[in-house]
Amino acid sequence: MECKKDDNEVYVPFSFIHKYFEVYGKMSDVDDSKFIWLHSNP
Repeated sequence: MECKKDDNEVYVPFSFIHKYFEVYGKMSDVDDSKFIWLHSNP
């Protein structure tokens, strides 16, 4: 899987995470540079 790396941080694509965890997200309607994400809480 391709991912981005910045110094010691690794960024995994949201589409990959979404498949394995109950997380959902979308870009903010107010500020397009912000990503809003939610998760189910058992």
